[in-house]
Amino acid sequence: MGVKNNTFVADIKAGLVVFLIALPLSLGISLASGAPSTAGLVAAILGGILGAYLGGSYVTINGPAAGLIVVVLSAIQSLAPGDPMTGFRRMLACVVVVGVLQILSGLIKAGRFVSVFPVSVVHGMLSAIGLIIIIKQVHVFFGVKFAGTIVDSIIQIPKTIMNPDPESAWIGLISVGILLCYPHIKMKFTKFIPAPLVVVVVGVLLSSVFLNASHVHIPTNFADFYVAPLFDMISSRESIMAILSLFFVASLESVLSASAVDKLDPMQRESNYDRELWSKGIVNIACGMLGGLPIIAEIVRSSASISQGAKTPLANFSHGIFILVFLLLSPQILNLIPLSALAAILILVGYRLAQPAQFKNMYNLGTGSFVSFIATIGVTLLEDLLLGILAGIVVKFIISCFQGASLKSLLKPEYQVKNEGDKAILEFQGSLIFFSALKQRKILNDLASYKVIEINLANISYIDPTSLSIFSRESERMQKAGAKVTIDIPEKFSKVYGHVKGH
Repeated sequence: MGVKNNTFVADIKAGLVVFLIALPLSLGISLASGAPSTAGLVAAILGGILGAYLGGSYVTINGPAAGLIVVVLSAIQSLAPGDPMTGFRRMLACVVVVGVLQILSGLIKAGRFVSVFPVSVVHGMLSAIGLIIIIKQVHVFFGVKFAGTIVDSIIQIPKTIMNPDPESAWIGLISVGILLCYPHIKMKFTKFIPAPLVVVVVGVLLSSVFLNASHVHIPTNFADFYVAPLFDMISSRESIMAILSLFFVASLESVLSASAVDKLDPMQRESNYDRELWSKGIVNIACGMLGGLPIIAEIVRSSASISQGAKTPLANFSHGIFILVFLLLSPQILNLIPLSALAAILILVGYRLAQPAQFKNMYNLGTGSFVSFIATIGVTLLEDLLLGILAGIVVKFIISCFQGASLKSLLKPEYQVKNEGDKAILEFQGSLIFFSALKQRKILNDLASYKVIEINLANISYIDPTSLSIFSRESERMQKAGAKVTIDIPEKFSKVYGHVKGH
C-alpha cells in the first residue's frame, strides 16, 4: 500500500512539473503554428485527460509538439491564404481525418512500419523542422512582424537583427541567457521549477518595464477557447496534402518518441505502438472537433516527467487536469507573457532538434546516410516536408545501390537458420537495406524462444545503418528477455555499428 501511495505522490508531483513546462510551450507552439493561442492549451488538456489511459505507453506525456509546427503552419497558410482563422478551422477538419486514419493504422498494426524509414531521413526531418522553427522565431524574438517563405525569412534575418524592436529584443536576449545558464545552477529548486517557467515569469516582470513589447492574447472566458472545424474544403488537393503531412509526421513522431521514452522508463516496460497510434487518433479527433492542435507523444515533457519519478499514466492525466484548472481560474495571467520570451523558448527547442552534433553523427554513419540527411533537410527547406522525406528516401536508395545493395534482396533478405537445441545460428547473405526492415525484424523475432542466438553477418556485402539499428535494438531486447546474443559483423561495418549503438 505504501508503494502505491509513493507512486501516486510521485506521479502527481511529476504532473505538476510537466504542467509548468507544458503551459508556456503549448502557448508558444500555438503561436508559432499560426494558430490561435488557445489551440495548444486545448490540445495539452485533451492529450493528458483523454489520452493518458487510452495510450499504449506508461510514462509518455501527450500534447502539442514543436515537430508539428511546420506542418500545421503550412496547412493553415495553404488552406486559406491571407485568412488565418479560416485556414485554422479547415486545418482542424484535416486533424479529424488524421485521427480516423491513425485509428485505422493502429487497428491494422501499422506501428511496425516506422522501422522502414531510414535513420538519415528521420533525423533529417527533425533537423529541418528545428531549423525552420529557428528561422521563423528569430523575427518574433526581435519583435519584427514578418510573413513569407522560409527562403524569404532567411534573407530577411540580417535586416531584422539590424532593425529590432528594442524592448522585445531585450526581453528575448535576457530569456535566452536564463535558458542557457539555468542548467548550470546547482540548487535544489531547479529540479522542480523548469527553465521555461522561469523565463515566462521573468518575461512578465520585464514587460512591466518594457511596455511596448508584444504580448500573448487569449480570451479570458474559457468557453471562447472552442473553435469549430470547417469541412468545406476537406476533399481539396490542399486538404489532402495537409492530411498526409499531418498523419505521417504525427504518427512517426509518436511512435519514435514512445520508443525513446521506453529506454528512459526505470521499470523497462515496452509500449504497445499500435495502441499508441489508435489512441492518438481518438484524441486527435477530439482536438479537431474542439479547436486543439494535433497531439503526439512528446519526448521532452516525457523525460522531464520520468526525472520527477513518474511511474504511471497518472502523471500525464494530472498535467492535463492542472492546465484545465489553471485556465478555469486565471487565464488572464497568460496575457502578460511577452511573445519574445516564448520565441526564446522555441528557438532553444529548435536548436535541440537541429543541433550541430546531428550533422557529425550522420557523417559518421557513411556517405549514403549523410547525403540522404542533407537532401531531406534541403528539399524540406526549399519545398515542403513530404517532398523532403521522399527526396531523402530516394537518395538513400540510389546511393545504397551504388555502394553494393542488390535489387534481389530489396524486400526479401537472403538468410538461413540452423537449430542446435536451445541454440539458433542465423546467417545472412547478400545485402540488407531499410526497404526490408520489416522482414528483418520478423526474422529476428522468430528467434525469441532460443536461449542462445548467434547472428552471422560475415557474408553480407552491404548493410545500411537502419538495418544495423534494427539488429542493435532487437538483440538488446532479446538479451533483456534472458537470451545470450552475439553478432558477427564484418570489420568494414563495425565502425558504423558502433555509432548506431551509441545513438
